[in-house]
Amino acid sequence: MISVNTRVLHGKTTGVQRYLLEILSIINSKVNTIAPHSQSAGMAGHLWEQTLLPLKLKNSPLWSPAATGPIFYKNQIVTIHDVSVLDHPEWFSPKFSKWYGFILPKVCQVSKHIITDSHFSKERIVQKCGVPESKISVVYLGCSSLSETSKETSSTLNSIPFKKYFLVVGSLEPRKNLHRLLMAWKTIQHKLPEDFGLVFVGGSGNSQIFADSKIEVGPEDRIHFTGYASDSVLDDLYRNCFAFIYPSLYEGFGLPPLEAMSRGAPVLTSNTTALGEIAGQSALTFDPSDDTDMGDKIFKIACDENLRLDLVRKSLEFSAKFDWKKTAEETYNILEQHLL
Repeated sequence: MISVNTRVLHGKTTGVQRYLLEILSIINSKVNTIAPHSQSAGMAGHLWEQTLLPLKLKNSPLWSPAATGPIFYKNQIVTIHDVSVLDHPEWFSPKFSKWYGFILPKVCQVSKHIITDSHFSKERIVQKCGVPESKISVVYLGCSSLSETSKETSSTLNSIPFKKYFLVVGSLEPRKNLHRLLMAWKTIQHKLPEDFGLVFVGGSGNSQIFADSKIEVGPEDRIHFTGYASDSVLDDLYRNCFAFIYPSLYEGFGLPPLEAMSRGAPVLTSNTTALGEIAGQSALTFDPSDDTDMGDKIFKIACDENLRLDLVRKSLEFSAKFDWKKTAEETYNILEQHLL
């Protein structure tokens, strides 16, 4: 039976953890999970992965689903979601960049096979890790099903001071490009009707999100910060937004735009990396390095209700094609083919 390296589940929940949890919920009976006994984070977790994990396995087949795995263990398949740390080490801490710059190529070269989320990521893995295309399989991610709509509107939704709002969901990583979105918004917001606003989910306020932007955010800018939002609250925000904006500079797949689409939100997103590949045909896209283009597209959808409704239709049709069961089955078939 295949063992699954679940060390990553000891960390905070991000897209990688969600990916693994969704797949395990479907193939759990077919695999064994293996993880450190303690809550090993950071280098302690990596040390366990490189030393104790191979000893426990005794050469049995292993799937490492979160970009790292034991670099001297050949009987494994690794999932590499993206190689942003190799393409843009300046976005990460020197310690993080140095470690992943070392381990990613090593684990790619030693593994029997590699799974990745998009053809964009496959191309970058080939270029940066020196492995042949034939060693990499692309398996698109799924999309979480809609949660039941609560009878009571969330307090977060009630706190939004705008009748119509553009929704932004993003972490504080430089690649999420929130600074440039802010510049685009400040350029065009005065041309929009007064009932439009911009809502940020993530972080605890503008002092965190825009700490390095050197751009002042005032009441006249019509920007609202929700801080952290649970999945159920995020569902409410997706369903009720005028449109969803995702200006990321780099993604190996990009789950938030797809999740927004599945809730019926029209999406504006970057036309680069995997975002163009995954969502490009069903979203209004812009150049994420050009705040003028970004602002023009925001203004365009605000002024064209027919365009917005057409994007709502495309969102629902497109997102229905992405299913975690299909992702899990394709993933397990690859594991079975190369490891058993």
